[in-house]
Amino acid sequence: MVHSGGMLRRWFWGTCLLALACGAGEDGVANSAAGGGGAVGGGAGALGGSAGSAANAGTAGGAAAAGTGSGGTAGGVSCGPPAGNLLAHGEFKEGMSGLAPTGWEVRTPSQPDACKGSGTPAEHLFLSAGEPACGGQALTIDACGEWDCYAIQRVTDYSSIEGGATYRISARVRSSGNATNPAAWFVLGAQWLDANDGFFGDVKNPQTASAAANDFDWKTLAWDVVAPPNARRMLVWLSAHYPGRVDYDDVSVTKL
Repeated sequence: MVHSGGMLRRWFWGTCLLALACGAGEDGVANSAAGGGGAVGGGAGALGGSAGSAANAGTAGGAAAAGTGSGGTAGGVSCGPPAGNLLAHGEFKEGMSGLAPTGWEVRTPSQPDACKGSGTPAEHLFLSAGEPACGGQALTIDACGEWDCYAIQRVTDYSSIEGGATYRISARVRSSGNATNPAAWFVLGAQWLDANDGFFGDVKNPQTASAAANDFDWKTLAWDVVAPPNARRMLVWLSAHYPGRVDYDDVSVTKL
C-alpha cells in the first residue's frame, strides 16, 4: 500500500480555536477517526473493491463499473448518489472501521498519532448527523486548528476508468470555521492510477473566490474531468485543510 510521503506542515495550537468545539460527540456518533495527509501528493490505497475517485484533467482506460445506486429528492434537495455512481461507500452508511469509515482508509497512516496535539482521532474524524432534508449520517473531518492533519481516501475498481472519457466528481458538502484561511477551499482531491497502480496527477475541487466563501451550508460541490489516456483507476480523498470542519455526504464519481 502506497501513501503520500511528502512532509506535512503542522500548526499546533494546543487547543481547538474553532467556534464549533472539536469533538466527535457534538454532532453525531462518536467513532474512531481517520488520518492525515497533505493537500498535495498522493497516496494510494490498496483497497481493491469498488470505489470511485476522480481528478481534474486527463484520460483513463477500462470499463465503467456498475453504479451503486441513485438519488431521490427531499424538499428540493437531491438525496443519495446519482445513478451510475462508481464510488461505493460514499454515503457512510456502514459506519466506522477502525480509524476510517468502512471502505475508506487513512491517507497518511502516521497522522492519527502525529495530530494528537490538537485532538484525538475521534475528535478529528467522526460520523455526524446528515443533511436535515435527507437524514441519515454524514462524515465530519475537523482540522481542529491544525494544518493538513486528517484525510481519508478510496480507490476505484480495476479497469473502472476509460481513457478519454469525462467524469463528474460530486459530493454534498458543508464547511464551517474555514473563512480565515484563503487555502481552505480545498476539501476534495483526486489522483489517477495507471495499469500498474502507479499514481500520477493531483487535482482538487474548484477554488473559491475569497476566504469568506470557504464557509457555507450544505451544497453540491461538483466538477468534471477528462481521464488521461493511461489512467485505469482513480483515487478520491477528503480533507479538512485548515483550520475548521468539513461535513461530507453522497460522495460520487459518474461517467458522463
